[in-house]
Amino acid sequence: MAIIEHPASKAIEVTPLLSRGPVIEAPKYGKSVLYRALLCGFLVSLSFGVTQVPLIYVFRLMTCEVYYQTHPEPGPGSNRCSVREIEAGTSRAIALLSASTTICGVLNLLITGWTIKKFGIKTGLLLSVFWPAARLAVQNIGVMVGGGNGIIIIQVSQIITVLGGPSGYLLALNSYVTEILEPSERTGALGKLQGCCFLGMSSAYLIGGTISDAFGIIAPFRVTLVLFLGSCVYVLLVLPRIPPTKEVASQGTTGFAKFFGPLKMFTPQRWILLGGRIETQYGMILLAIGVFMGVLATGYIPTLLQMYATDIYDFGTSENGYLISLNSFIRGLFLTLAFPKIISAGRKWFAGSTPSKPTDTAPPKDSPIPDITTNKMI
Repeated sequence: MAIIEHPASKAIEVTPLLSRGPVIEAPKYGKSVLYRALLCGFLVSLSFGVTQVPLIYVFRLMTCEVYYQTHPEPGPGSNRCSVREIEAGTSRAIALLSASTTICGVLNLLITGWTIKKFGIKTGLLLSVFWPAARLAVQNIGVMVGGGNGIIIIQVSQIITVLGGPSGYLLALNSYVTEILEPSERTGALGKLQGCCFLGMSSAYLIGGTISDAFGIIAPFRVTLVLFLGSCVYVLLVLPRIPPTKEVASQGTTGFAKFFGPLKMFTPQRWILLGGRIETQYGMILLAIGVFMGVLATGYIPTLLQMYATDIYDFGTSENGYLISLNSFIRGLFLTLAFPKIISAGRKWFAGSTPSKPTDTAPPKDSPIPDITTNKMI
């Protein structure tokens, strides 16, 4: 499907310097709002990450409990859960949990996008933080029940991710940061935001593993529930509300096609070049395929590392927390400190290497200005 650029979206030679319509100034947000949003990213990522290490360990314990309901206990001095059947059952349970989380996360992106358009970014962010708290309440029950029923309760609780989860929260928070900054500042700020999220996850891995060893396997789940509720209060009281624009708010939001409208961005787009030649661009779909292949190649590594270390080296939650937190910590430092400076230096270099050339002649004062063919989408 072709996309046409609206002719009034750009200023041309005959556009009046003074607008005849009312001038609507965008609200100004200070740097403190950006810092509050960055702290929100750290806190919410901390909340999401505390249970990541204990969750794999608790699945192993539950699978071990189910296994010995129908098998004899091993002899003294051996690791009762280091059995091939138990490891295979743990892998299946975690794979099912991860698959359901991914599917529900994709649906959550669509719901969060609709919520942002309908009620504003802050409301979408608040709901993306509140519903994980409800999910953690259900998971606390599953951990207390234990065994096969506990595994089922935790897996079924992932359905709540459709209403709110990490995917929707990142979408809402990225949109929030985009709205409060000028276009030239957004790339570096989004890198800082992602870095704060990685630092929050790195801290969460360490905290979750340490709490689990010190206070029991259920302690991280209770702490995470408190963290999510505290994050809800933070979003509600600290972040200012950004109302939806009148153009977006006035659009109809009903219908199946409207709900899945964001998926149209992956369709090929046709462009008219300066010479009149039509070219089809496949950039978005190729980018999506590249991201998919990257996640497919590396997304399983943190989970596989924990399971392998637990089975082969008898790692506990603390050791696994140290194992996987280092990667997030390094990525967080790079995105927070180095990435914004690299982007800023690149912008200055690119602006200095492409100077604008003045025109040799100007059209007569009273002569009509001819139409100039420009790049636009059709």
